[in-house]
Amino acid sequence: MTPPSPAAAPILDEPAGSPRAALLCAFLALGVLGWMTNQHPTLRQVDFIGFSVRAERLWDGGALDSDLLNTLYPVGYPALLGLGQRLCGDVLWAGKALAVLAGAGLVGVTARWLGVGAALWALATPMVLEFGAVEGTDMPAAALSFGALATAARRPALSGALLGGALLCRYTALAALPVALWLSPARGRLLLTLTLTTAPHWGVALWQGRSPLPDQSMNMAIGAGGPGEAPSLAEALLRALRGALEPWTAKLGALGLLVGLWRHDRRALALTLWGLAHVVGLSLAFSTPRLALPASLCAALGLSFVLRGPALWLAAAGLFAWSAPRLAEQSPQEAQLAPLPALVEGLDGPFASSTPWFTARRDGWLVESLPLRALERDPRQLSPERLVKRARERGLKHIVLEPGRVTASNPGLRPLLSGVSVEGLRRVRHDKGWVIYAVEPIMTPAAPRPPPG
Repeated sequence: MTPPSPAAAPILDEPAGSPRAALLCAFLALGVLGWMTNQHPTLRQVDFIGFSVRAERLWDGGALDSDLLNTLYPVGYPALLGLGQRLCGDVLWAGKALAVLAGAGLVGVTARWLGVGAALWALATPMVLEFGAVEGTDMPAAALSFGALATAARRPALSGALLGGALLCRYTALAALPVALWLSPARGRLLLTLTLTTAPHWGVALWQGRSPLPDQSMNMAIGAGGPGEAPSLAEALLRALRGALEPWTAKLGALGLLVGLWRHDRRALALTLWGLAHVVGLSLAFSTPRLALPASLCAALGLSFVLRGPALWLAAAGLFAWSAPRLAEQSPQEAQLAPLPALVEGLDGPFASSTPWFTARRDGWLVESLPLRALERDPRQLSPERLVKRARERGLKHIVLEPGRVTASNPGLRPLLSGVSVEGLRRVRHDKGWVIYAVEPIMTPAAPRPPPG
């Protein structure tokens, strides 16, 4: 048996779905992901707090040099997040809305490039249902990169602009550039719009006299582990590949990619190359399900090269029926965070907290708290008395304690969970394990009155 000739495979330049079908799929995804987001109103990604703080400084005119040019996180997402906050009034919901819009765009582009069945399958996958409803850069960067590949052959200028937008969300979107250039018949136009779109990054670098290159040395150090623990190149690649194929939908779809490659379908080759390039990037640092999203998505979409028409639609419906109810349930972490907004309402900062997940709201922005580990070199030695002293030195007004973190990291503060009276601390609120103390200022004795006469 001989494989089909390349001429028998779908031509990349011919869209698989009509614009109307793509638009309908995008609107369907908008409704599904919007519903999913509404099931998870609390903070779900701790890194988002830093994005909120940076976005607030950008939009309030107090931006630091590191806000404009950050070698770990590009400026595009915080700037877009700030715009969303201005429009809807709440930065967390702005972040969730950006994820929903990106997920809907991803589904619409999939319908146009790979067909309606592939779009429905993508929407039903747990990775899209989850990250299309989670605040953060993961879905926007993945959706823009995917759009850049899907448009590279027919609209290279648009492809370059989309890829530039992806790079302004996450530097790792660079993995899609070689694939987009391979697909594009007009590489010059693609590179021109890419350069113009990323001007907010390299332009600021020139203005500040700094290198525009990202610096992932911290993530690479985390991936290497301790001294003598760094994996070999083969081990690192295998670890990253396992991470990308961790979802069972990715494992199943990867087999479909092989079928697409056997049929000489350039779309399958484009997805494979992008996924592998992303895996190589992950091997240099470390992998988590959200960081591996682009590679996992590439693999999962491979099923569309095996199943077509009603068969793929039916598979998507079955997958959605299985995954959506499970993903709509709140996690224990979310349940723990649920009472926080009401607990901290009306309380002034600065705050210190035993958990990095604590946030308060101020004028629609998230307020970052100081971690307790910053108050003492050895957090396990932090006692209530030393906490009062350190809090006063830092000018803190409230201490927020969460039982699990206190028990694990600050055992010396356990008495505070039960409301033990400590000079300098006054318990002001508590609910479902959370305990909030106000730090009382040092009372200076009043000066003696002069004698009469």
